[in-house]
Amino acid sequence: MVAGTVLALSAGFSILGTREYNNWNVARWASLNRLMKDGVSPREIDGGFEFNGVYLYDFNYHDTSKSTTRAKSWWWVDDDRYMIAFGPMEGFHTFRTMPFDKPLTGGRGTIYTLKRDEAR
Repeated sequence: MVAGTVLALSAGFSILGTREYNNWNVARWASLNRLMKDGVSPREIDGGFEFNGVYLYDFNYHDTSKSTTRAKSWWWVDDDRYMIAFGPMEGFHTFRTMPFDKPLTGGRGTIYTLKRDEAR
């Protein structure tokens, strides 16, 4: 009986957690695809390791994130004019948002498409 309960709870947690991750990932890729559909080049987007790896991978890429006055992500980011994030970040303003369902934790989450402030 205890083993069955533990198994059911583990299965439920796994299913809902996977569903939440998938919902988040669908919202993230929808945000990235919308930016590109709007004419934004992948070179201007910090969309995370997977996005930048698919669109910008370069064997000869040199990480300049630590040698510049303004830090940027190390994963093949040419220009982070746009960024996909879980929330607002200093030096960027909210350009667009994309909600997603969170079945494990309840409620709704938001993926933020941020645009770098031009003063930076």
